[in-house]
Amino acid sequence: MIKKSKNKMNNETAEKLGSGILTFIGLLCLIPIYSFVVTIPTYFLYNWIAVGDFNLPHLNFIHVWGLTCLCTILFKSASVKGKAE
Repeated sequence: MIKKSKNKMNNETAEKLGSGILTFIGLLCLIPIYSFVVTIPTYFLYNWIAVGDFNLPHLNFIHVWGLTCLCTILFKSASVKGKAE
């Protein structure tokens, strides 16, 4: 009887671990998709305004994606919001 309950606990643990791994893989797949979706407005705005008004070179989507990632790293707010006491 003890072996059955131990085995049941191992199965439950394995199911939780498996669902956690699937969640982690799902999030890893969503991060690049989100970053590409956020890049689309920057791509069109840059190529519309910067190329037309300031005669800057046309950038392809990958370059604009890199520029967006770089700006996110450099200008991301690191402040912690909390209660004002």
